[in-house]
Amino acid sequence: MVGVAGRAQVDLVPAVVGTPDPATYRLRHGGELTVHILDEPTSAGRQLVLYNSGSGEHVGSVAIGDGATWGFLRVSGGQHVKIRCRCTGGDRWYGGSDFAMAASVRVRHRDWLNLIL
Repeated sequence: MVGVAGRAQVDLVPAVVGTPDPATYRLRHGGELTVHILDEPTSAGRQLVLYNSGSGEHVGSVAIGDGATWGFLRVSGGQHVKIRCRCTGGDRWYGGSDFAMAASVRVRHRDWLNLIL
């Protein structure tokens, strides 16, 4: 299946381990996401976590440093994700109160998204 980012939906490709031939296929760049966190104490220990909207599978995460109000990460394009902040005051979701209610964000190949949580 061409253009699918979910692991459960892709076609398997046979590979030979130890072959001296170089790989001839390059993965496309993913989307770059910057998520700004408003009204949150800037303490250490916070984390942004992204999940595939359809499968719920973890697709990326980044720690947010002490004093920072944003997180940056790159994920595979061609999928929809839901964004969760493991924040100081509890979990926060982009566009909702939990996974089921959170907004699904489309990540395109070679995309740049700037979101406010």
